[in-house]
Amino acid sequence: MSGGESNPPAGDGGKVERKELFISYSHKDRYFLEQFWVFLKPLEEDYGLQRWDDSRIKSGDNWRDEIQQALKRAQVAMLLVSPHFLASDFIRRVELPSLFEAAKHDGMKILWLPIRPCSWRRHPQFEQYQSVGSLDPTLAEMKKVNPSFDDVEIMANVQGVRTASSLHIAQARVAASRGDLQTVQAEITRAAAIWPNNPEIQSFSTDMTKVSEKASPQVQAVSDFDQLDSQHNYRQIFDDKEKYIAALAMDDSNKKSERKEKLRDVLSRMQEIETSIMRSQEIARRGDYAGAWEGIEVTFGHYPDDQKLGQLRADLTTQAPDFVHDIRQAKSDEEKKEYGSSLAWYLRSQSRYPMSDLSKQGIQRIVRLIMPDAS
Repeated sequence: MSGGESNPPAGDGGKVERKELFISYSHKDRYFLEQFWVFLKPLEEDYGLQRWDDSRIKSGDNWRDEIQQALKRAQVAMLLVSPHFLASDFIRRVELPSLFEAAKHDGMKILWLPIRPCSWRRHPQFEQYQSVGSLDPTLAEMKKVNPSFDDVEIMANVQGVRTASSLHIAQARVAASRGDLQTVQAEITRAAAIWPNNPEIQSFSTDMTKVSEKASPQVQAVSDFDQLDSQHNYRQIFDDKEKYIAALAMDDSNKKSERKEKLRDVLSRMQEIETSIMRSQEIARRGDYAGAWEGIEVTFGHYPDDQKLGQLRADLTTQAPDFVHDIRQAKSDEEKKEYGSSLAWYLRSQSRYPMSDLSKQGIQRIVRLIMPDAS
């Protein structure tokens, strides 16, 4: 979700019956939302499950009011947690406080699913609620509500995921015994991609830490580089670039050229990010918050996993909320092929910030789609 103009929420009009599943997610993770829809479809048809996410908001609706009303109707909330989710101001400041308050006072159930590796442990409130990594209690609750609910297929799929993840960890242990760190990292990455919360991953990491303490600094640095690269943690590589430059210079493995090329790519990428950050900070110091946000938004589109970039983007969003809201609404309507509404939002954003390249480019795209023969 993403915030924009501040409008007062609609009145309660009495207590609303909670009976829906509310899905909270970042628009950058829409792919995972659509995959979750596929999972929920049989439950909607067979058991009358009512789900809500912001794709239900129609063009012209007051999106903030619609979300607030949906929060009041929700009996269960599913949070699709990722770096984008944690970086969203609207999710942190509006959705999550409303959900946690409803869980505390109205009995709402909160479930959450880590769809991408992220720093959710820095947010202790997540540990108070059930991760979908532990599904048994949820299925038990569903069977209490509807004794005819068949959980056999769901549990079979869950067990298949757990088994597949554990097999990759077993392969990693075999590779570790041979000293093949490249294969170890590849197998652990696959295991985490299948089941991020697999407790065997933490156990294996603890074992590997004990082994790595005996390794030479250069060997350890190369191993760290491979791990950070597989995690796309380019910021950490950049922050410790001197260490990795020195370690790869002494690397005599058959991966030497490949690693050096990756390091060059990382440094080039991070230099582009740092340049964009410094430029936007300078623009913001001149009071041009819309221009500062736009510059960061373009770079963020290329590098959405950089936390420093994401934090500055979130901070600037609060400095130019009306412009940001208009741009995001225009893009959302454009993706839904509601071109008339999208054009109106782009024109509105341009009226707020005439220098906007995003507004200008959006208007040009929509005009070409509406009038393809226009010169």
